[in-house]
Amino acid sequence: MRTPTKPLKRHPKICDKLIPKISVPFNNIIFTNENIFKQSLAICRSQKISVKKNSNNKMEKGFNRFLAPGAIRSIGILTGGTAVANGITVLVTPVLTRVFTPEQFGSLAVFMALVAIVGTIVTLRYEVLIVPQATDQEAKNVVFLSIFLASLLGATLMAFSFWVPNQIWDFLITGGITFSIQAVFMLGSASAIVAVVVAFLNRHQLYKEIAWLKILQSFVFAAFAIFLGVQGASGGLILAHSVGIAVVFFVCLSKIGLPSQNQIAESISTAKRCNVAPRYMLPTAIVDVVTMQLPFFLISAWFNSAEAGQFSLAWRVLGFPALLLGIAVSQVFFQRFVAAWPDHTAARLLLLKTWRAMSLIGFIPMLAIFLYGDVLFAFLFGQEWARSGQMAEVLAPMLFLMFLHSPTSSASIALGLQRKVFLLSLILLITRPCSFLIGWWLDDLLLGLYLYCATEILHILLFQRLVIRRVWSRDVGC
Repeated sequence: MRTPTKPLKRHPKICDKLIPKISVPFNNIIFTNENIFKQSLAICRSQKISVKKNSNNKMEKGFNRFLAPGAIRSIGILTGGTAVANGITVLVTPVLTRVFTPEQFGSLAVFMALVAIVGTIVTLRYEVLIVPQATDQEAKNVVFLSIFLASLLGATLMAFSFWVPNQIWDFLITGGITFSIQAVFMLGSASAIVAVVVAFLNRHQLYKEIAWLKILQSFVFAAFAIFLGVQGASGGLILAHSVGIAVVFFVCLSKIGLPSQNQIAESISTAKRCNVAPRYMLPTAIVDVVTMQLPFFLISAWFNSAEAGQFSLAWRVLGFPALLLGIAVSQVFFQRFVAAWPDHTAARLLLLKTWRAMSLIGFIPMLAIFLYGDVLFAFLFGQEWARSGQMAEVLAPMLFLMFLHSPTSSASIALGLQRKVFLLSLILLITRPCSFLIGWWLDDLLLGLYLYCATEILHILLFQRLVIRRVWSRDVGC
């Protein structure tokens, strides 16, 4: 006998704190996996999704009816926008690798990493609280607060950077990389404001506009990068990336109005009421983004920018498909897992089915890269990128496990494992530098990559062990 259909209840660890952490191999600077993940949460709330559970623990029928047609269509729009945006970048990559050098790709990788870190810090993570606000007025207060913080902290960092001697910046950013550190702070603030507006659009279910913003940024980057590359501009990749962010930034500003005096005062009270963001979400987000971008800094500093560029291409080519499909699967998996938990049998069934499906999808492509990466990269991107293919061969097993891990990693939120996951992420701050340090000491980057992949695989296995112990245990309170 089936139980009556009930609305999906708010989970305090999901809706109130809203700290989704999905490990994926490549971070888009503006539209991160975290933003897309929160968009799927809002979609499912707005569609009033419900689930039916069978008393005999056979969940397949309930799962098949879980997502409402409106939610499927909305998630499809977001995923489709991501697919087109990433597809544009992937399609122009063989052209860009023939007009730009590995050193220039390395400079772009470090530049994007710095922009991502600044963009994470300057809003103090208040933007993640826009979607779950009770009223539109409260959401607008958080929007204006986030934009004010991004502008103020970005300007402060930029002003401070002029007082720092150039020798210090040269020491911190080595490997033959040259770009303006002031541009990093400016674009980091701009990308943070874009993320704020995207969260605002997400709250109002304007998913087509979010998708078009992604496509617009990729198109502008691709067009300017090809044009500047043909013209022989040495900093063409960084300039094209900056123009892409700037165009999307001004489009986003046109979608929000100026705050009133009352809203400014209310934003100040909102900062006090929502202080959970800077107190708890910001440290976790900083650790997450720094550990994700750390390899680009270490390879550039301890080897050279050309090696960083080779690594960047391997990471990007292997990471884009995993990012796209991993997000698409995680959007559906998380909603189903929340509905299934604390039914241990249903949760185990969903985990096993997801791992099996992801294995079947990712095994053959990753095996091909593992066996013939250098040949494939030399053919697609040019002979000078064969080194990137060798790195891809080393990265393939780790990225395959990341591909399996990316959807089910969201289960830790429903299981209440955020604290343990945060402690595991702190370990990466030690293992990642040590791996590349050994490679630098022995003058062998590939050895450093092997050690890096081994520690990442161990981290994934430890993470999944936490999930497995929780789900396979009969004691819900364990």
